[in-house]
Amino acid sequence: MSPTDLADVMAIERESHAHPWSVEGFLNELRNPAGRSFVAHRGKCLTGYVVFWMIADETHLLNLTVHPDCRGCGLGKKLLAFLISYSRRHGVTWVGLEVRRSNRLATALYRRFGFHEGRVRRAYYPDTREDGIVMELGLGHETT
Repeated sequence: MSPTDLADVMAIERESHAHPWSVEGFLNELRNPAGRSFVAHRGKCLTGYVVFWMIADETHLLNLTVHPDCRGCGLGKKLLAFLISYSRRHGVTWVGLEVRRSNRLATALYRRFGFHEGRVRRAYYPDTREDGIVMELGLGHETT
């Protein structure tokens, strides 16, 4: 992801989330030394993105979003598989995230990749006070 992608990213973000990230939020992640931000394209169209932190041997998924017109085509799976592969190649042994309790589609996707539910962060999301479910995936000490 680069600043030139942000107009398309923001269009997807606004269509996809009741409380979207701001442009400043994405810019902060692009400047963050621990931050990693990648986009997916179909032809010339930006179709999705993934934003995560890598700190020591851990990856924390912050945002994985697919354009509404591209959902159900496997792009979310590809972005998550990319994050896991990228993390492994960089020596990460643990991947974690928070997901809204109500986000059943995302939770199902994460489970298919082997994530398990950990603790609950009560009222984690300030916009709705909804609980956040912490999901975790151990990558072990594998090398590729």
